[in-house]
Amino acid sequence: MLGAYGLDHLARVMPLGEALRLQLTGGQIGGERAYTVGLVQELASDRAEMFDLAKALAAEIARCAPSAVRTIRHVVMTGIDLPSRSGRTDVRALSRCGP
Repeated sequence: MLGAYGLDHLARVMPLGEALRLQLTGGQIGGERAYTVGLVQELASDRAEMFDLAKALAAEIARCAPSAVRTIRHVVMTGIDLPSRSGRTDVRALSRCGP
């Protein structure tokens, strides 16, 4: 069933009830609701503000230690598809740090 590919992904990025409601009804979601349920992190009033917000976020990340940013990103991206119990258990192995 090719059409079902990725249906589970939406429930990973927003609450299950919200994801199912959208998928089962074919409904749409506006920016305010997407923000409220955690599907988007920030709202911008226009394109220029969106780019300003993105640049500010990039600058904030750039102020952090590069090795910490690299390790955090690696652990998150590697562990995102693991069951939550495995993700918690294997964090040291994924990050290649710790005792």
